[in-house]
Amino acid sequence: FARVVFVDRRGMGLSDRLSATDAPPLETLMEDLRVVIDSAGFKRPVLFGGSDAGCICALFAATHPDLTSALIVYGPEARGTASSDYPWAWTAEEWEVYLAEMDAGWGTDEYTGRMFEWIMPSAKADPEQRRWWRTMHRLSATPSSMIAIERIWAELDIRPVLPTIQAPTLVLHRRGDPVERVEA
Repeated sequence: FARVVFVDRRGMGLSDRLSATDAPPLETLMEDLRVVIDSAGFKRPVLFGGSDAGCICALFAATHPDLTSALIVYGPEARGTASSDYPWAWTAEEWEVYLAEMDAGWGTDEYTGRMFEWIMPSAKADPEQRRWWRTMHRLSATPSSMIAIERIWAELDIRPVLPTIQAPTLVLHRRGDPVERVEA
């Protein structure tokens, strides 16, 4: 009844790595999604995006209502960095700490342990899961490429386009999420 296509963002997986100076704007990442949708022959797919990928899907739904039948986002934020009218996101200082830790620890067991506290606490003590995660990190992106990608999210603000989304939308969020606050 359905086909699923999983899209890695530019700079990850098999695509060329990004440097800190060539990170594309969010609109380019949205157009990358459009190219994949066209190539797969989808007419009006249901889009699902978790966390920052939810922003790409939301922007796509707002920009291409004729190509989007529904939108599902999981743990998204509408703005990457906290401001006076959006206090739920990370502060600039929290982003800098996060990016410095990523730069120093990407692909290491210590960094994996810290990440698991956020995203997979039940697997933190599982050496096989940690090994798999470290390998996935090393194969999917370099530290500098990940920092470039993460800076995109730190700088985003899609609030102006949210009211223009016409597709039926489901927003999902887990209780006690240590990364994304439900208010965001």
